Amino acid sequence: MGSVPPPTEPQTPAPLPDGTLCPDCGYDLRGSTSERCPECGFELAAIRSRESLLPWSHRAELGWFRAYWRTVWMVVRRPSQVCLEVARPVSYADSQRFRWVTFAHMWAAFVVIAVTFVVCSIAAGDTGDAYWWYAGGFVLWSGLWMALLPGLASYFFQSKRLAPAVEDRVLALSYYAWGPWAVLPALATPVATWLANVAFAPDEVQLLAAGMPSMLLDFVTVLTPCLLLGSLFVADRLLASFLRRLLHASWVMRVVRRILVWVTSITLGAVLLFIPLSVFYVLLIVYSLLQ
Repeated sequence: MGSVPPPTEPQTPAPLPDGTLCPDCGYDLRGSTSERCPECGFELAAIRSRESLLPWSHRAELGWFRAYWRTVWMVVRRPSQVCLEVARPVSYADSQRFRWVTFAHMWAAFVVIAVTFVVCSIAAGDTGDAYWWYAGGFVLWSGLWMALLPGLASYFFQSKRLAPAVEDRVLALSYYAWGPWAVLPALATPVATWLANVAFAPDEVQLLAAGMPSMLLDFVTVLTPCLLLGSLFVADRLLASFLRRLLHASWVMRVVRRILVWVTSITLGAVLLFIPLSVFYVLLIVYSLLQ
């Protein structure tokens, strides 16, 4: 009979590096060789891999388009999995690229809507350069507001309880919460259609003659604010989920921070709105004085 090989002893996992926190309870896991969190029992196998699971981090292999939309889907459908990345190295530069690609999606929708508004207004017989100033001010205001809002919100993800390395990862991950805003280009088509119908077919008879039922206008009128507010609502829910999972703050602090995010964002929007309005009225005054 052949000799029976001795049983192999299970390998002890490598100690976790400094700055590793339990994604479930926030317990400091540095140096831990356990397979579960000693505080809450959370399975630690998922965080021992040092390779990021964010598709955006692998866009060189996946391609930018697939990596981006897979990341958006992951953020919306599995925010808890995104928060697990806090236990691994997170590229701040990658999060900023994701932020600006999302911004490009958002701003493109507002640019298309503004240009369509001007073109349809002129085509409908309205004259004057004021429409271009309205559209330009709207594009300027929306661009500044959407560019600054993610950075403003990330400020509320800071915590003195976190080590600097962990806080950097938390701040980087907070930018992914704005992924739902990538759907806003879907606003451009229905709004442009609505504006075109108002400009070229202002009454029901013309709409029916053109083969465009009047209920289309009602549908677009309802769809547009629902899509815009829906993306804002999902982003708000993701911010709340990220605050809970990344900072492990009490529900009171989470509510306070969310309120502060939106109060400051509204204030920021009001301040930024003052810029194009000021430019417009100054030009209006100058134009009236030159007449």
